Amino acid sequence: MQVWQVLRPYLTTNRSFLVCMADVGGPLNLLFLQSIGDSTNVVSSSYYYIPGFAHTDPPQSILHVRQRAEVTHPPQKVLTVCCAVKDKKDAAGIINGDSIWPQGHGPGCFTVLFVDGHSAYLKSSKWLWDPKLEDGNVGLADDWSSLGWTDFR
Repeated sequence: MQVWQVLRPYLTTNRSFLVCMADVGGPLNLLFLQSIGDSTNVVSSSYYYIPGFAHTDPPQSILHVRQRAEVTHPPQKVLTVCCAVKDKKDAAGIINGDSIWPQGHGPGCFTVLFVDGHSAYLKSSKWLWDPKLEDGNVGLADDWSSLGWTDFR
C-alpha cells in the first residue's frame, strides 16, 4: 500500500491533520529537522513511524519493505508512536538531546498504535527492549527491534 496515495485526500485539504491535539510545542518532525539543519518544507507530524517496519532486523539497518505477516505478535508490536511535544521547554530538551520521549501526553507516557490496529496510552518505562541490540536500553532500541520481538506485554 502506498501511504502517501492514501493520505493525499487529507493532505490536500488539511496539512495539519497529522498533528496531535496534545502537540503544542512541536511537531516533533519539524523540531528534529531544524535541529539537524535540514529543510522543514515537509508535512508536519506528531506521529513517529517505527523505522523497523521499513528496514531489516537488527543489527543491520538496510532499507526494506516489511509485511504485516512478518510480525509474530501484532497486538504487542508498536507501529506508530505519538510524539506530542508539551511545550517549548520540552522541545528544547529533545533538540539538545536531554530527552528522547516528548511529554505531550504526560511525563514518561505516550500513545501508541499497534500492528493489529488497537491503540494504548503507555508508560515509556514499560517498553521491552530487544535483546538483539548490544547496548540494550539506549532509548532508540525500539526503532530497530525485530518484528518477532514483543514491545509491550
